[in-house]
Amino acid sequence: MNPIAMQMLAKQLGITPENLTNMQPDGIAAALANQTNDPLMAALITQMASQQSSTSATETPAEEDGRDYDRELNALQKIITRLKQQLASAEIMARYIADVFGACPVCWGLNRLCQQCGGKGKPGYAQPDVEELRAWVEPALRKGGLHIATTPQT
Repeated sequence: MNPIAMQMLAKQLGITPENLTNMQPDGIAAALANQTNDPLMAALITQMASQQSSTSATETPAEEDGRDYDRELNALQKIITRLKQQLASAEIMARYIADVFGACPVCWGLNRLCQQCGGKGKPGYAQPDVEELRAWVEPALRKGGLHIATTPQT
């Protein structure tokens, strides 16, 4: 890992760069994942770390020493921008699905420490968007040989 990326990670985790050097990629991912209450963000951080560890295993120290750090920094900034865009898209989709199913948009009821729902925000916690839910789910149910039957509200 280059020194700039290491300093940024150490700052985010609140540790010294020397301690970060001694951490394994899985440990770094776990420390970053613990920094967020969002389970989606934690999963994405863990996935990014596993991809990083698989690519860094193929590099030799000689290759790492000969890199052009400006070019590497530029490449890392492009990766960060792309990952931020992907994360924003995933967050928008997760919030959309939470709204459709009436679930907590922060944790889906999976985190009892969630400040928004206290872990009670499973689907049906809030009023779902019934029309959108039906439009979204009914085609899949139909393919499975099922159908939606409505009951009169009293």
